[in-house]
Amino acid sequence: REISAVKPDILLVAAQTSNRLVLEERGVMWVRATTKGRAAHAGAPHHGESAILRMNQVISRLQADLLPEIEHRKSASGQQSTLSIGKIRGGENTNVVPDTCSIEIDRRILPQEDFDAAFEELKRFLASAGAQEVELLTGTAGFSAREDGAALQAFSQAIRQLTGKPPERLNVVGASDARYFARDGAEIIVFGPGDGADSHKPNESVPLAEMADAALIQLSVVERLLR
Repeated sequence: REISAVKPDILLVAAQTSNRLVLEERGVMWVRATTKGRAAHAGAPHHGESAILRMNQVISRLQADLLPEIEHRKSASGQQSTLSIGKIRGGENTNVVPDTCSIEIDRRILPQEDFDAAFEELKRFLASAGAQEVELLTGTAGFSAREDGAALQAFSQAIRQLTGKPPERLNVVGASDARYFARDGAEIIVFGPGDGADSHKPNESVPLAEMADAALIQLSVVERLLR
């Protein structure tokens, strides 16, 4: 018997947000760019072509031309589109002119940016700057919850009822597991007790009062959504 895939309307991702609501996350794209040269002995470098020097030109172009354009893009909530080079590798030994050099780029994509279009933009630019190879390593699109979404309305009402205060929103720098569902069309909200700044540290903990509040809020949200 064929089993159909589950397609939820709402996705709640549990993460440390200090019981604040994360309604928007940027997408993440990792790209590797490679330049090619010709190996030679360092004693006669003019017999070769340094892939590292070629990559230096690519990086200079990225910084001068593409980076300012990307960082100019912002979402309505103030999230910024970014580009960062996290790795660079080239050369086999100090006495050899390197014939390959690669960089790995982290590109954070706004929810309103199309993932495929963003990759093509970066790929075209890198090629024009001198990269011979451009490879998409991994990537996920961003997401943004609608202001009139059922889950957001339920959370807002539940938080007001429990705390007597309007819900607080949180803009995050990193990315949660919600990014793997960004293209599924569900309303996504990230919410949970604990401070994300304490993640992956020794003696990581969550305040019991926040945990109790989170449980009561989530129970109220489910009850409101099932009415």
